[in-house]
Amino acid sequence: MEKSGIAFDIGTTTIAGSLVDLTNCKEKKTALLPNPQMKWGRDVLSRIAATVDNQETLKSLQEAVVNACNEIIKNLIDPQDVKFVVATGNSVMEHLFLAIPPASLTKVPYKPAFKEAKKIRADAIGLIVNPEAYIYTFPLIGGFIGGDTVAGILSTKIHKRKG
Repeated sequence: MEKSGIAFDIGTTTIAGSLVDLTNCKEKKTALLPNPQMKWGRDVLSRIAATVDNQETLKSLQEAVVNACNEIIKNLIDPQDVKFVVATGNSVMEHLFLAIPPASLTKVPYKPAFKEAKKIRADAIGLIVNPEAYIYTFPLIGGFIGGDTVAGILSTKIHKRKG
């Protein structure tokens, strides 16, 4: 039986989701949607500003991106067949995806509220997948160097090159 996972690249303007066969790590198909958070601003600073002192807006931004991810999943596979989800994005996108206030990114020294990778139950943030599925987000390097950069470094193995 095939084990399936979904890998998301949560961009400021576009969310890409890829169906991955977990037995051989091969990408099977991909779907894209515009990031619906653009209605709160086309750039990350506008979105951060919308969340400052407003927990409801933060929740709305999180729900918008999760709903888009759920739509992508449904376009790729029966959601109940998804065993694992990976999501990456810049620092702001990961904060918003997890509904973690990104206000600390607005002032020097631009520190994220967290740096470590997160592994949580997918249903805890509203992803509609197999009830046993977990979601993993990549660690953040710093203020505006996010998990997408970490994923790029790991996938290209640039960290193993000399020089």
